[in-house]
Amino acid sequence: MSIYAPKVQNNQWSASVVKLQNGRDQIQAGWRVDPILYGDTRARFFVLFKSGTTQCFNTRCKGFIIVNGQIPLDHIFPHVSKDGNIFEERFYIQKDLIN
Repeated sequence: MSIYAPKVQNNQWSASVVKLQNGRDQIQAGWRVDPILYGDTRARFFVLFKSGTTQCFNTRCKGFIIVNGQIPLDHIFPHVSKDGNIFEERFYIQKDLIN
């Protein structure tokens, strides 16, 4: 996925995600620029889980288990695509057979 940091106003956000969905359940992973949430306009890694009417953004809910911290949640991407230079990251979503 190419990483960008689009210009957003204080009341806006922008994101690019990979989404897996089965009925009302879904997992999203990608980057997000959100000055309301983070207080700046840098691109950060995030995940979102939805199960029915319940959802969890990053670790902001009870019961969230991190099984791989290779790219920490809320990680700031130091390089973003601009002026013809493209920066990419690979995101993998895997089912953890233990949890």
